[in-house]
Amino acid sequence: MTSSPTPSHWVESLFPPQYSIRDYRSTFQPDNQRLRRYITTLSTFDAPTLAAIYEQSYLFTLIQRLAQQEDDNTVKTKTKTTSNQTEHVDSVLDIRLIRSFLEKHKEKEKNMDQTENIWTSDEISIIRSAYIKARDECLRLKSENDYYREQLDIVKNKLNETNQILEKLQEEHLSLKKTHTRWTIRANSSEQLLDEQRQENKEFSEHIEKLTEQNEFYRRNHLQMQTDLLEKQTRLEQLEKRIDHYDQTTRRECDRRIDLAEKRAQVDKDRLKIETNDLQTKLDKEQDLRRQNLLALDQLRKHIALANSQNNEQSLCDIKQVKYA
Repeated sequence: MTSSPTPSHWVESLFPPQYSIRDYRSTFQPDNQRLRRYITTLSTFDAPTLAAIYEQSYLFTLIQRLAQQEDDNTVKTKTKTTSNQTEHVDSVLDIRLIRSFLEKHKEKEKNMDQTENIWTSDEISIIRSAYIKARDECLRLKSENDYYREQLDIVKNKLNETNQILEKLQEEHLSLKKTHTRWTIRANSSEQLLDEQRQENKEFSEHIEKLTEQNEFYRRNHLQMQTDLLEKQTRLEQLEKRIDHYDQTTRRECDRRIDLAEKRAQVDKDRLKIETNDLQTKLDKEQDLRRQNLLALDQLRKHIALANSQNNEQSLCDIKQVKYA
């Protein structure tokens, strides 16, 4: 956010005309009665009032962040840490934003008429109570953070002391171990070594008994697993037999259907061949009949032409006879 939002567009962008603040209040029902009262109050404000509330809340947030950064820098100075971390960019940006915000509002206050005031006493008390509540919560969290930081330092100091004590105990343990080794070598031929050896033998016997029991337990488990394995192998063999039987049955059925299809195809082929021969015979007959018809037609044409020539000669003779008469 590089500049403070203008009161003409930010509310419309967050709450479009088809979804107003009252609609949001009807869908959002918080359990806290005070928060519900705040939402009820804010839903009655217009867009410029909400924009001003938003700007002042954002300013309070920036001031709180700067105060938190100053406290963190103070704690770092007290603990004298030698970290080479660079300063966070938000501090510079927050200072610039606050300065620009204050300069902008100074210009607004100069141009604003003193008689116009969009704030009421109830609204100011609501905002003040909300700010006081947020500030108290921030202070409480800050005190808790300081307390936990102190507890962490105490735990770190105790841990360092415990590590030092542990190192001393390890050194003493090494020296005692060397002493015990020397005394063990010196007491190889004494009765004490014999008693210790008997005790060790007794412990070994007890350990062997435990191992025997464990071996028996593992042996029974092994037998049970072998039995289960045999059962599973038997089931697997039965399943393989069923699969083979199903495979053979399927193959036989496929072969039978393939043979039946081949026979049907051969029958259809023979039938087609017979029909083709019949059609060829009919075609030959039709072609012979056509040739005969063509020959008959030629003879008929010749006969008609001959008959026409004879009729013409007879008509000429009749005409001559009529003239002579």
